[in-house]
Amino acid sequence: MKSLPMKVSVIIPTRNRAKILEKTLGRLVRDDGFSEIIIVDGASEDETPEIVESFMKSYKNVRIKYHRSHKREGSSKASNIGMKLADGDILIRLDDDMIIKVKESLDVVIKDFDNNSKVGVIGGKRIEVLKPSVDPPLYIRYGDMLTKLTGYVFIDIFSGIRIADFVCAPFFVRREIVGMVQYDENYGGTAYREESDFQQQVKQKGCKCLFEPKFEVYHFGQEEGGNRGQMFRTRMYWKARNHTYFLFKNFSNSKIILFWYILCGLSILILYAPQFFRYILKGFKDGVRLFFSVRKN
Repeated sequence: MKSLPMKVSVIIPTRNRAKILEKTLGRLVRDDGFSEIIIVDGASEDETPEIVESFMKSYKNVRIKYHRSHKREGSSKASNIGMKLADGDILIRLDDDMIIKVKESLDVVIKDFDNNSKVGVIGGKRIEVLKPSVDPPLYIRYGDMLTKLTGYVFIDIFSGIRIADFVCAPFFVRREIVGMVQYDENYGGTAYREESDFQQQVKQKGCKCLFEPKFEVYHFGQEEGGNRGQMFRTRMYWKARNHTYFLFKNFSNSKIILFWYILCGLSILILYAPQFFRYILKGFKDGVRLFFSVRKN
């Protein structure tokens, strides 16, 4: 592969997913597109440290940084740690159960960044290899329009290249953007809305999010380990909590828009899982409390 005009850092938060992490790292170290791989371990209790150490010894030509936390802190905290450790010109925050076409993706993403200085984030087409049995992801055509209408974040991976409201993980981000924004750790690192919030901050800084369908990622939907709760009712609680916090944080200046978005969001969640109404309602209440607690402090 030809030398790249930009150095690229890949950040991988992980917790108790040694087997899938081993497969992901095995693919990454065979490519020469990344200048470094940063693994942020949320106090894993499995063989994760041993596997990372093995890769560091076996692939000395690959720069691997390993940060291990002493306690479980969530993916938002891990993402912020990884970004602070990164030296690249552009960064990608990759889940430990994702594989990307390195050369093809980097070539097109770097070209997109070069061609548009206003683009701060580039996301791509996520292909679900193993559809999760609990709460599978929903991708929908015209998602940008539905997001504007309801305030709930819908992702469209079917339309062509475009400036989008939001893109799904993983996404590339310019280094200079990382110096201005960071993941909001109040989301708890549960994979609900922290990435939407990060991209919202990017847009508020005057930059844009680009959807690039030629950047493809394969998601294996690992359901063991990680930071999410695996029980459906637990996920519905966190969706309601974090979506409510997201809305209050970003739309509280307009009571009419905020009220409409809250109504739409609660309606969507209740229609999706009516059997967990009380968990959704509790999540809504806790999201409101969280916002006012954060604002007060």
